[in-house]
Amino acid sequence: MATSQAEPPTPGAPLDSPHQQDWSRLLPDLNHFLLSHSDIRTAFPGLCRRLNRVLPHQHAGIALYEAGSGHLRLFTQQVPPGGTGLPANFILPLDGTPAGEVYRLQRPLVVDDLRSPQFLCETTRELLLHGDRSGCWAPLRTSDSVIGALWISSDQPRVYRTEDAFLLNEVAVNIAFTLANQVAAQRIQELQQRLDQHGQNGTLGFHEIANTSAIGIVRWEGGGHLSNPNDAFLRMIGRTREEMQMIRDCSKLTPPEFHHLSDQAEQELHGLGVCQPFETEFLRQDGSRVPVLISAGLSNNRCPPWLAFVMSLQERRSRSASPPHSKKRSAAHLIQVPGHEGEDIAADSAAMRNILRDLETGAPTDATVLLLGETGTGKDVLAHTISQMSPRRDYPFIKVNCASIPVGLLESELFGHERGAFTGAQGRKIGRLELAHQGTIFLDEVGDLPLELQPKLLRVLQERAFERLGGTQTIKVDVRLIAATNRDLAQMTASGQFRRDLFYRLNVFPVRVPPLRERPESVSVLANLFVQKFARRMNRPHLTIRPETMAALERWIWPGNIRELENLIERAVILSPGPELRVNLEEMRIVEPEVTFPGQQTLFEVEREHIRHVLHDTNGVIGGKHGAASRLGLKRTTLQYKMKKLEISRR
Repeated sequence: MATSQAEPPTPGAPLDSPHQQDWSRLLPDLNHFLLSHSDIRTAFPGLCRRLNRVLPHQHAGIALYEAGSGHLRLFTQQVPPGGTGLPANFILPLDGTPAGEVYRLQRPLVVDDLRSPQFLCETTRELLLHGDRSGCWAPLRTSDSVIGALWISSDQPRVYRTEDAFLLNEVAVNIAFTLANQVAAQRIQELQQRLDQHGQNGTLGFHEIANTSAIGIVRWEGGGHLSNPNDAFLRMIGRTREEMQMIRDCSKLTPPEFHHLSDQAEQELHGLGVCQPFETEFLRQDGSRVPVLISAGLSNNRCPPWLAFVMSLQERRSRSASPPHSKKRSAAHLIQVPGHEGEDIAADSAAMRNILRDLETGAPTDATVLLLGETGTGKDVLAHTISQMSPRRDYPFIKVNCASIPVGLLESELFGHERGAFTGAQGRKIGRLELAHQGTIFLDEVGDLPLELQPKLLRVLQERAFERLGGTQTIKVDVRLIAATNRDLAQMTASGQFRRDLFYRLNVFPVRVPPLRERPESVSVLANLFVQKFARRMNRPHLTIRPETMAALERWIWPGNIRELENLIERAVILSPGPELRVNLEEMRIVEPEVTFPGQQTLFEVEREHIRHVLHDTNGVIGGKHGAASRLGLKRTTLQYKMKKLEISRR
């Protein structure tokens, strides 16, 4: 196997003794090393030397995510003496690269051979050119986000194991927090440089420049005295500048249970010139508390005053303590899915509000959810929302489209396989169900799941256990299942195309997602959202939608639902130089939608559609025990006659 997601160790099972002993010595050493270095770029060579004692490697690097461009960019790297590394500012796309894979899935990854077709891209070609053959990647994750990826690579294939990936993941966690602190320190240094350029009095220049920052900045004097706060800091703690001048001791701003943190931070500032970021709380004038993250220091200066960089955590904590739908954009009636930028739910219709109220009740449980609705109605976004509203939000969310994977490969994708299970199975593969352990698995188009795999999925729901393809060992798994389909599972159950017992297991918490034509009030909200999304992505100026254009969009019945609307807006943004969005309304008048409603079909149309549907399910097979004629209860010759009369082809 060329690539594999790192398989989590069995809970409670220790790692092998050599790794465990080496790691127990390495982690404290790395933590102390990172505490004494505020710049990851300069500290990275020393960090790699220490890491090399446990995880030998030739090449190592860090790539950070850029929100504006939507990709990862090389931040720093370490190459062997005499070697050459990746080009400066090298870009790593999120799709098709190992770094992008660990960033998206938030799990470590082992690549046994960089020549694997799965990651045959410019990044791996560059690594291969420099002699690398295998590698190990881990996400750089802070408490509330993923900021990039860390990797090491070797000139030999199949060097790293699953245990190595999880060890590297521990290092990545420490680096991520140090990087977050470095960003704060860099902003402080930028302020100092601007002060020097202005050549003004230190206090005056600091006051003028700091007030341009959206994050709280304040001088930290000796003995805990705070002075010269910027406007953002004053707004954060709800006090005026005059009130701050009267407060000589910052202990009066913090509850007593947090005083020891400030004392410890000041000791670190005196000893190292910087302090480890710490969370505390400030008391506002009205008696309420505001949680904050503080980092302080300036160019490793061990003498006061220092500059403290203060960031409010109130929004983050309220988001984690309340369901996602509590965060609303009142002007646009949108609910943002936490952790999935750009995924929003238009909740201004009564139908969607009812759905979200039901999800508020059902999502925190482990009940199986079945999302029913036409294609393009946003079932995948709702699945993400359910995951984020559940206690499993911090664990993997794995999506499998049962219709897009060939039938012969679907079992291997879901349940994994052992080496030699079939021709071409050169190694063990971890299935999607195992990757989703303790998290959520989303089975999209579950109605297309083959009959022969349905009993195996039923066993997972009943016993939380399965065997890999070609294996004999029973694997226990703890997952929450969300399924979605645009087909009528009840009808498929009645016709024998779907197992009745599996249907009952999936139908525990059914949610019907209404099509866009049933909630026209959502069209304007979604249209404006898509305009902003694509204009930002294409670096276009702000585009407005004319009232007559919006009225035409709201009148259209949208046979392709939200997906059709999104594609139409994207095309319009491409063709619109600004300042107004140009939508080809003639296109909507000419194209006849292929949507039919109950009671509007003739007997000819109903019979023709039913036969075509059965032929599709049987892959065009007419005769035989499992052929279309047998399913329809007709003779083969009678079905052939009807097909000719109704102008139906086999395919």
